[in-house]
Amino acid sequence: MTLFRILFSVFAVCVVAACARPTASALKPQVSVSIPVVGYFIDRIAGDKIDVNVMIPQSVGHSDYIPLPSQMLAVANSDAYFAIGNLDFEIAWKDRICDANKAMKWVSLNDNIKIINDLSDHHHGGSDPHYWMSPIRAKDLSANILREVKLLIPNDVQSLDSAYAELCADIDSLDSGFRALQRENGSLSFLIYHPALTYLAEDYGFSQFEIEHDGNAPSPQTYIEQLERARQTGARVVFVQPGYDVQKAQTAAESLGAQVVQISPESSDWIVTMSLILNALRQ
Repeated sequence: MTLFRILFSVFAVCVVAACARPTASALKPQVSVSIPVVGYFIDRIAGDKIDVNVMIPQSVGHSDYIPLPSQMLAVANSDAYFAIGNLDFEIAWKDRICDANKAMKWVSLNDNIKIINDLSDHHHGGSDPHYWMSPIRAKDLSANILREVKLLIPNDVQSLDSAYAELCADIDSLDSGFRALQRENGSLSFLIYHPALTYLAEDYGFSQFEIEHDGNAPSPQTYIEQLERARQTGARVVFVQPGYDVQKAQTAAESLGAQVVQISPESSDWIVTMSLILNALRQ
């Protein structure tokens, strides 16, 4: 079934390329994105002035996702593709996505953002893509989106700048909250199933310990070692994402006397997700 979907999607690339609208600029601009969180930032800046096609639904794994023909048709009708830049899905599908619409601009949103190498090299082409999970780098991401959106709707620069300023104020508020935690508590630590908060930990001096190991469920030895490291540093929260082993996270939390907090790093409401993380660490 999976092979059929792959072949069908590849065939769809050829079909939708022929069906693409002749001139996208005559209509409301449309951009395609890989995950919902990028759509959040675009919506905060551009509102209803731009249509956003999200390729991967929320809480669906992106490492082996195969787009539907309807999604490829939306790509064929897009003016630009706003890519995280080093997401597994983008690495695997970039050529086929670009073939579906050769006039579409491919935008790597991680331009001028310092990317952390994934030392285990099990995902993302050897680098961690979750840079938006730090307010500091989310602000850089927002600036990159603003720059590209202005090219799509140049007559709305004033309103775009105003919306961007409001977004930056919200990001700055979260940044202040995490900095206050750092000042008041020193190096906080937490346990997480999949290490999606590496940028947050690096930027604010926190310690992240992951249950997962090299992209796989942990061995009993690795699990015990990480649990002990988290215990020694006083971790009091265990984060777990959709699709991962909630029961194992719950067991770890009980061992630590910690709470389990479920988060969705790729959620369509970034502010809610980051506020949830901040409040969990405050406790």
